[in-house]
Amino acid sequence: MAAELSPQDHLRRITGLERDASNFRNIWTELQQYVAPWRDPVNNQTSRGQKQTDRIFDSTASNLSVLAASAVHGLTMPAGTKWFSVAHPDPKTNEIVPVGRWLEGTQLKINAAFDQSNLAQESQELITDLLIFGTGCMYWELQPPSALKAFPGLRFRTMPPGSYVIAENADGLVDTVYRKFTLSAEAIQRRWGADSGQEVMKKLAANQPDARFTIVHGVWPRDPRSVTPGNDLRIPVGRRPYAEIWMVAGEATQSGVGAIPAQTPSNNAHVLSKDGRFEFPFLVPRWRKMSGETYGRSPGIDALPDIRTLNKAVELRLKAWSLAIAPPMAVSDRGVIGEVRLVPFGRINTRGNPREAFETLDIGANFNVANFQEEQLRDQIRRSFFVDQLQAHASQGLSPKSATEVSISFELMMRILGPVASRLSVELLAPLIRGTFKMMQRTGGLEEPPGEVLIDGDIAVVYQGPLARAQSIQEVDAITRLLQVVLPIAESHPEVMAWYDFSEMGKVIGEAVSVPKSVMKTRKQVEQEQAAQQEAAGAQQEQSDLLGSAEILNKIAPAAIAGQRAQG
Repeated sequence: MAAELSPQDHLRRITGLERDASNFRNIWTELQQYVAPWRDPVNNQTSRGQKQTDRIFDSTASNLSVLAASAVHGLTMPAGTKWFSVAHPDPKTNEIVPVGRWLEGTQLKINAAFDQSNLAQESQELITDLLIFGTGCMYWELQPPSALKAFPGLRFRTMPPGSYVIAENADGLVDTVYRKFTLSAEAIQRRWGADSGQEVMKKLAANQPDARFTIVHGVWPRDPRSVTPGNDLRIPVGRRPYAEIWMVAGEATQSGVGAIPAQTPSNNAHVLSKDGRFEFPFLVPRWRKMSGETYGRSPGIDALPDIRTLNKAVELRLKAWSLAIAPPMAVSDRGVIGEVRLVPFGRINTRGNPREAFETLDIGANFNVANFQEEQLRDQIRRSFFVDQLQAHASQGLSPKSATEVSISFELMMRILGPVASRLSVELLAPLIRGTFKMMQRTGGLEEPPGEVLIDGDIAVVYQGPLARAQSIQEVDAITRLLQVVLPIAESHPEVMAWYDFSEMGKVIGEAVSVPKSVMKTRKQVEQEQAAQQEAAGAQQEQSDLLGSAEILNKIAPAAIAGQRAQG
């Protein structure tokens, strides 16, 4: 239905979605002012380079948000390390040797595509938005085609809060995004051609190439009945799963940066281009989401009252500090000739005793109490951003932590980040990896799979980052504790070992610590080797039995011959 809307209809739909997000935008405005002054304004426009730290008297929240974002990013998708692997949806197919090698090569190619893109810095910014605002939005697409390689690469861009609106499907997942930004007339012509615009804009662009216009970019799902299934570039854009539109919504202000004008003229609105997408080009994770709401909640929202209070407390303490350093003075009437000059070597003429002519006033500020209250507020903000828990796994001082302490630390992190990790896997990590796989498969960036692999543009994702390993390492800890208890008992009672499958135990440990598939045997190989060993053991036993029988015959034969001779 949305594909048939006019530009004015799209703008009216955006207005309705912005109305639904208005309460969240008010909260985001405060968070931007107190916690993220580097972020583009949400509801108001500012001049480029304008100072935005006037309301900040304490940078605790800002620093903690960046620190917590770095910790979460390092625990979920750390740059430069292997934080995921891919698998066939059928677990039995994964045990086929050519399939395992192809999947491992596919994972390396996807990981290389991420490393060669700007994913690391943009995803760091995305997770920072999650911790502060509760909702993040990152746009991703293929780079322009290159004649040198089949897969041109990826590029990402994190959208500032307030520059986009979202809508969910029946499953609670975001499947519609409209975003607004400004471009100059010259940039519009470079991207969409000289004919991209009405005559009014063309004339303005000819005389003022730097005049800026509000661009609207929207993506939404098509009716499944009008979609051609498959992952082939030959499918027409109008038959792909997602519809896309680019249009000019009107002229923007020259000084606008990230914020969108409150009212954008629609009389000049016109379409620049329409397209179709195989994958949804926006990744929109939420930190946590309340029932009935579309946008997420965050640690920053939880800590906002403490952040405001701390800023006010520091502001008042600084005022008291200035009064304590340069306190007000009480001057007797006509006790001073001229003015009181509070400067080094300044001369003050008084009538009579100077101590009777003026005196300083003690404001009675208790800085110890003020500092104590501020530290309490800082501790509360630190707890809101989980900084202590996120850093609990790091060794303090020079002595490293024991394996038990590390295990307890990771278990504590799992209690805190477990629900968040599940939401991130559904709304961020899995769509990113599966979408990249489909892009590379569609553009020829992957090798042809072996004949046993029947994957129609989909794969299973196995996470191997520190947080995912913390989940699987619990199985290794359980096996370790089991062996510590059972092995001493087995010295006197070997029959206790019959309850455990040590071959399967080795497989579980190898998968838990992310051993490469190339050095792991498949179940079929292990079974074949065990069958060969049993067959060899049986043949050896049979040979030993034959040798034993021959030896017995050799011993019995002389006696039997002697007996026969005696009877004869």
